[in-house]
Formats: sequence, C-alpha cells, structure tokens
Amino acid sequence: MSSFPRRSLQPLVLLIAIVLSGVFTAMSQPVLTYCEGWNTFYYDTQYIHTVGCAEAVRGFVLQFFAHQWHGILFLSLLAAITCMAVWGIMRRVKCGAVVTSIASLIISLMANVGIVCWTTQMSLSTLLPMGGETAVNRQFIEGSDMVRTQQWDEIIEYFASKAPVANELHQNLLNMAYAEQGKLGDMLLNQPCQNINAIYVSDIPNYLIAAHLSDVYYSMGHIAQSQRYAFESNEKMHNLSPRMLQRLVQTNIIYEQYEVAKKYLYWLKRTLYYRDWADEHLALIKGSDPSNHPLAMKRKCIFADNRFSGTRGLDDDLLQVARSTRGTKQCVTTLHYLGSLYILADYTDQFVSMVEEFGDVLRSNGHLPRYFDQYYNHLKRQ
Repeated sequence: MSSFPRRSLQPLVLLIAIVLSGVFTAMSQPVLTYCEGWNTFYYDTQYIHTVGCAEAVRGFVLQFFAHQWHGILFLSLLAAITCMAVWGIMRRVKCGAVVTSIASLIISLMANVGIVCWTTQMSLSTLLPMGGETAVNRQFIEGSDMVRTQQWDEIIEYFASKAPVANELHQNLLNMAYAEQGKLGDMLLNQPCQNINAIYVSDIPNYLIAAHLSDVYYSMGHIAQSQRYAFESNEKMHNLSPRMLQRLVQTNIIYEQYEVAKKYLYWLKRTLYYRDWADEHLALIKGSDPSNHPLAMKRKCIFADNRFSGTRGLDDDLLQVARSTRGTKQCVTTLHYLGSLYILADYTDQFVSMVEEFGDVLRSNGHLPRYFDQYYNHLKRQ
C-alpha cells in the first residue's frame, strides 16, 4: 500500500480547514473589526517606510475587516493556502494519509489563530466570547463597533440581554443609543448608575477611551470636545487611525476647515475600503448641496458665541447646543443628555429651568420622559 495520502482526502481536509478557520475568525470578528478602526493599510510608500514591514503587514490583514465577511473570507483563504502547502510538504516526505490530514488541519488552524492573535495583539480569552473580566472587554469592543456604524437598536438589544448593566463604559454605550433615539430620559435609571460617569467616563487611561469619548461628545453635539479627543487619540495611533481620521474629517467640515479635512482625506483615499467615503466628503467640500447631509445638522451645534468649550461647564455648552439646534433631532438628543446630567449631578434649579424652556420639545408625546417627569414633579412638590 502506498504511503502517500489518497487524493480523494485532500478536498475533504481542505474543506474542514476552511470551515474551522472561518468559524474561529467569525467568533473573533468583532475584535478584528474593532482593531481595524485603529490600524488599516494605506497604499502609499511613505506609509510603508514610516511604519515598517511588520506593521504594514498587520494593517494589510486588518484592512479586510472594514467589511466583516471580506475579512472572514480572507483569513479562510489563508488557511486554505496553508493547508495545501503543508499537504504538499507532507507528501514529499512520504507521510501516511492520516498523519498528512491531521498535520494539515492542525497547522492551518494554528496559523490562523496565530495571525489573528498577532494582528489584534490580544489573547484567545478576549478573541473568543468567554466569561470573566475578558467578557467585560469583549462587550465594550462589540458595543463600540456598533456605535461606529450607528446601530442603536442593536446596542440596546445587545445590552438588554446582559442587564443589569453596571460597567460605566457599557452604560456610556447604552445611554448613547438611548439618547440617539430620544429615550434616555425614559431609561436612565433602569441601570444601577451612580453619577455622571454613566453618561461619560472621566478617567481616560488610554487612547481607546479617548476615542470612545469622541463618540460620546459627537452624539451630544459637542463638536469641539469630539474633535479634541479624536485628535488626541489619533495622535497616539501614529495619526493613521481610519476611525479617527473619519471623525476629524467630519468635525473639520462642520467647522468649515476644509483644507485640514483634505489633509485627512488624503490618507483615507489611499485605502481600499474608505475611498468612496472620502470621495463623498470631498464632494461636500467642493460645493455639492450638503443640506440633506447629517453634517448639516451638526453644523448647527457650533456655539453662537466665540467661547472656549467647557469654560462655563459642559452643561452650559450643551444648553447652547440645544438652543442652536432647536427644531432638529439633535436638539432632542442633546436635551436627553443634558437632563440626565442634571439629574445625576442633582442640579435642581438648572433642571427646572431646562424643562420650562424646552418643555414643548421634551413633551413630544404629550408628557415628559419618565425620569424627567418624576424628577420635575418631585422638585415642584418641595
């Protein structure tokens, strides 16, 4: 009997390798997509010379996870190539069919796991949906991915399955989704929140939390703070985070700083997955009608007076945003944030003043949001 593996086994082994690789990659996909937001591949020689070969390869792999299925298919293809290469080597050394099949499967799967761990720089416990402290990190990663694509319903559904939500970062994500849907005043105290950290965390230990705060402030309509944290986060990521480059493009277009926006668009146009997005925003800069574009509403958030953001407190900044955006969805979102901050900080006079000024906006369904109504009536009875 020949010691060479029968050719009829090769398609089956190859199929199993592809399936196993695809399953593992699909389980790790949220983490890979999250990491792609900080490091993608730029088709530019200056980029390759600057970051070096290893980082360029890492970015090349991660870029495909800008579209989750493209990333899964790409790594499955790599697993298939590895499996076929091992199969060919084992045949040359005249190994038996069983040994060749097992070796091809194990090595291809190990290569797949190794590539994923290296590109994300994370352990298996974070890559796979396991319990313990890593589950907390995984939930933040998945929630952040959904914020990036504005999947507000999905965020609410995701964290509803994990209630009660006690982690402050998770509360930030959930409350952002509620605010965007005009529901925060109805849902604020459903989770065990203690203070304003339920809306935005005050501790910023790394660039990932700075990027998170950029999302929160952008949702609030506080464009200056959103730009600040996007800039600081991007700076820590060698100024080449596609996620932060997009935010910096948005905020600079809002401020009509078009030449600065073009600087960031230069890099996004040198990617595989952000070229169309960059072309769309270049068209805005070059004079196409922006009236129906979401950035047109955000432009109304800019303070009427030429103030430094935060000099009079975040609450006063948001009050000005609500006034300047009155009649828009952003006004409702901002008011839900502002009212919630007043409740959590126990700013009684400011809360009553806000309700009296914006009661018509907040009573869109004929009554105040649940927790706003309870707090307002409580204060009026005192």
